[in-house]
Amino acid sequence: MKYKQNLVSGIKKEIAFEKEQEILKEKHHIENPDIVVIEKNNFFKLFLHTGSRVIRLTATILLLVLAAIGLTTIIYPTLRNDFFIILYDLKDQLIYLLGV
Repeated sequence: MKYKQNLVSGIKKEIAFEKEQEILKEKHHIENPDIVVIEKNNFFKLFLHTGSRVIRLTATILLLVLAAIGLTTIIYPTLRNDFFIILYDLKDQLIYLLGV
């Protein structure tokens, strides 16, 4: 009985390893069945992945805050008038700086 359990667990591990190898070979575009792909965790790769997620989250939050400010500016009439004054002043400044 003990031998059968070891045999079954060994076969399950081997099947799981083969499935993992198929996934890794597809990921790295390897078609040779004799090659075994071993993927190691890399600190630099982990740092880049985590950094990109943090930057993406920060950019999303910033975009939502700016969208809320813009929506508030358009909804309230006093803010809208001030915003248009600022836009006209910005246009005048650009025309002056560009010399048009």
